[in-house]
Amino acid sequence: MATLGPSGRHIATELTRAATSIGANAEEAQDAQSRRDFIAKMCIARKEAREALYWLRLAKAMQSGGQQDFDWEINEAGELRAMIVAAVRTAQSHTSRGNPSTPRRLP
Repeated sequence: MATLGPSGRHIATELTRAATSIGANAEEAQDAQSRRDFIAKMCIARKEAREALYWLRLAKAMQSGGQQDFDWEINEAGELRAMIVAAVRTAQSHTSRGNPSTPRRLP
């Protein structure tokens, strides 16, 4: 395994921070107090997903060999971001979600 220089360590730290924030905010959104709260938390997850993609692209650009190793991760991160974007759009388009005055149907 190659050792990371200062730049590589910085990128790894930032990528770890952004990537773990995606999951933490998406998880927190699952117990949101309202639809608005859900959307806010998922929007933070969306921003962190974009940042994680940035760090992955930068890491790929700095890698002298094995750039194809990053392609899978970049693709997966892009798909994750697309799912988050879809969740936010769905939540924004359904005004009855999370509204306590709207009766819920039981299955």
